[in-house]
Amino acid sequence: MRFRHRFLGQISMSLDSHRQQAARNQMFRTNPLSNESLVEKHGERQGRVQQSSVRLSSARLSWGTVRLWRACLVVVCFSVLIANGFANEMQALISGRSVGEHVPQFYVRAVTGPLMNKSVCYVCRNGDRPVAMIFLRDVVPGTADLLKQLDQFVDQNRAVGLRGFGVLLSENQRVATSKLQTLAFDNQLSLPLTMAHPQVESAENQNLHPHAAVTVVLYHDHTVTASYAFRETEITRERIAQVMTGVRDLIAKARAE
Repeated sequence: MRFRHRFLGQISMSLDSHRQQAARNQMFRTNPLSNESLVEKHGERQGRVQQSSVRLSSARLSWGTVRLWRACLVVVCFSVLIANGFANEMQALISGRSVGEHVPQFYVRAVTGPLMNKSVCYVCRNGDRPVAMIFLRDVVPGTADLLKQLDQFVDQNRAVGLRGFGVLLSENQRVATSKLQTLAFDNQLSLPLTMAHPQVESAENQNLHPHAAVTVVLYHDHTVTASYAFRETEITRERIAQVMTGVRDLIAKARAE
């Protein structure tokens, strides 16, 4: 008897569940607004998700664009700096007293020549003669060719008073002496080679450019007529020819006076 009542109770609960489900189904079939509401809610949710995705993508795109512009700006600025530096590097150097200025007197220590090992003022000794004065910071490529041509030209025009001498700027007397002696011996130079303290390059004295490895100053009667400056890699045959043209002009002016 108990079993029958329990069984009948379970059947009754199952029938109630089926009735409720059938009622819900009937409601959705008879009331389409309920379905549309669910669809609309689902669509709104998807729309919000898509809008969020678009905003996130736009933010990422904007930040990427900013980073790209920054990188481009850095590249442009760096290129401008390099171009300016290259242009400055390629500008012709101006070294030595200007044309028309007086050549200051200064003392050197002779390393080669008849006054070897003596303190000499060659500007004083050469007086009002035409002179080719060469300042060296070091013996760079092309220095020997330049000195040999000047040496030969001075020997050929000694009768008209042309003189010349070289000055190596150095604080180390022993090293400077060795370099100049080797240079003179290897190239058979009779042009007097000397050394001087770097203070000679100051603006108050010879006014040498700090980037000029070699400076040639031509003067007559203690007055500068021309000057030529060379960086370490600029002593070429063409530039040496320019110096020799200037020396010939110096001789011509001296003869005319």
